[in-house]
Amino acid sequence: MRKSNYLMGIIAATALFACSEVELTDIREKTEENVKEIETVEDDLRAKEEDIFNAEYTTRKDIVLDTQNNTIHNRFNDFSWNTFSKIFSNKEDANLLFSPLSLNQNIMMLSNGLKGETREEILKAFGISDFSLEEINSYILQLNEGLNGADSRTKYRTNNAIWHANSMSVQQEFKENISEVYETDIFPAMMNNQTLDSINAWANEKTFGRIKNMVKNLGPNTVAIMMNTVYFRGLWTEELPDKQINDGEFINENGETEQTRMVWYPKYALYAEGNTYQTTVRHFGNEAFAMDFILPKEGVSAFDALIEFMTTKGYGSEYKQVHLKFPIFEAVSEMNLNELLQSLGINRLFSCTSPEEICLFDSPVFVSSVIQKTSISVDEKGTEAAACTQISFDVTYNGEEQKPKIVEMVLNRPFFYTIRETSTNTPLFIGYQGSVK
Repeated sequence: MRKSNYLMGIIAATALFACSEVELTDIREKTEENVKEIETVEDDLRAKEEDIFNAEYTTRKDIVLDTQNNTIHNRFNDFSWNTFSKIFSNKEDANLLFSPLSLNQNIMMLSNGLKGETREEILKAFGISDFSLEEINSYILQLNEGLNGADSRTKYRTNNAIWHANSMSVQQEFKENISEVYETDIFPAMMNNQTLDSINAWANEKTFGRIKNMVKNLGPNTVAIMMNTVYFRGLWTEELPDKQINDGEFINENGETEQTRMVWYPKYALYAEGNTYQTTVRHFGNEAFAMDFILPKEGVSAFDALIEFMTTKGYGSEYKQVHLKFPIFEAVSEMNLNELLQSLGINRLFSCTSPEEICLFDSPVFVSSVIQKTSISVDEKGTEAAACTQISFDVTYNGEEQKPKIVEMVLNRPFFYTIRETSTNTPLFIGYQGSVK
């Protein structure tokens, strides 16, 4: 009897162990499948992006702007640098990366749905209030077409999208204004966690996996998200051999020594020197795109070097044999731009005192936040960079408050209720609940 029980115990334990092994195997297989699925998505994004380097070489195509568009372009450039200098003067982290192009295009797209003083504040802050919105849109359209066609083997890409609550619709005039210039995707949505996943998946796909989890959450009053992405990837014009990559040291802004890999890139190239900085340039592809390296001189503050470079526009005035060494690096930045834009005089956008001037949707809204996230990697092959600028809209209440007054209603005593047809208010049921037992 004991022997029989012992054998049955062994059989039961073996069966249990076998069952557990089967379950564990299933779990492992499912986990591996999920990992492979994630990796496949990333690989697919990278494969699409890598195709540009197999493209046929094309000669450089300059972007030729007429007198009016050139003036607008210069104003945008001034705004871009001035904005960066303001961000830099208040930076908290060691690294900073900002995409003025992404911010500029998103704000200009937004301007197509603004009227009155709210729009005027923005155009004045950008220094382009003497131009009509049609003229500005025409410039942006020409600029993007030029950037897209400048180099077949250097990738530039910008995309735009709007997600808005199903309960409201996009104003037809605004939709028409942005369709041709910005090619904006418009998605009616529930504005829930599923929408959040869709927004982040869109940003991830448009930046080839460089911008992940752009939107962390959707607030209870968030009714719309407007988003712009900018993506760039380019190979150095000259392929650098492995022997030009060596171990090196980098002294950070706190005076601490960091070990890194340094790329030696000697070249007869454009060079300029000011009182506070040195600068040289290295090109990508057919030289339609380039990267400037700006080095503050020893003992000089970085901010002073930045201001002088901005003032002199020292992109390189003469050719010299420049032995450039730079570290292989990656960096990411994320910043809320509300206070910056408000400091530039853009205030009405962030309040709901004049909801009739924000004409994007058939419901009154205001801008609750402008956030930008950026990512870059620089190595011996070239540079890859991406940016995403997000504008969030909250609903307004009577044009007075940014948040609704909270009215508490606790049904902890007898109450009435009704069920009705809404167009005629025909009651289907009317009830009273005097007890819940």
